[in-house]
Amino acid sequence: MRKKFLATLALSVGAFLAPISGSEAQAQLQTLLTQTVTFSGDMANQPVQNITVNLVAGNTYYFQAAYDVPFSNSNDPEQYLISPTGTQLAFNDDWQNGSTTGVPFPTGLLPSPANTWSSYIGYTATVSGAYTLKVTTFPWSGTTPNPFSIKVSYQGTTQPTQPPTTTPGSGVPNVKLNLPARDLNQPNWFAMQRDVWIISASKGRRAA
Repeated sequence: MRKKFLATLALSVGAFLAPISGSEAQAQLQTLLTQTVTFSGDMANQPVQNITVNLVAGNTYYFQAAYDVPFSNSNDPEQYLISPTGTQLAFNDDWQNGSTTGVPFPTGLLPSPANTWSSYIGYTATVSGAYTLKVTTFPWSGTTPNPFSIKVSYQGTTQPTQPPTTTPGSGVPNVKLNLPARDLNQPNWFAMQRDVWIISASKGRRAA
């Protein structure tokens, strides 16, 4: 009877202390943004792309680059995290080397990257604001970088999603009419609008 009781107790304690399942762990994380950066040229020149990320004080953020691609020289990114005031807060080359901020990779919350040379930064924001994630490459000479997948996950207070990235020059351009100066034959726009309104109003009264 005593052995049976101890066995039952051990099973109960084991169930209580069991690690959180993958689905439950993932539920604790939220995604701030996913994006792909594309570089051109030789990696020896370390091309750079900056991404603005809006962080909330107290939340812990996990920045990943090229985490979902095979291990190769072409898939070797580096990341820098810059504060709203321009101070470098963190740097990482290879994810297994750890984040310079001391926030370890959240094993159990995020799947371990397949790419040994993918980049990871963990950071707990101390102030809210617009931070900059600087994504670049390891300076392999004679190598063209592949596109890098960027993912930012976080734990903490729910925050608005990132605004969509806009491309300079996109959208409908403004149209400007360059009419000749002092061209008396050009109709007055306000007068035209006034006449249209008067005619419309008159038709409305007649119909009534």
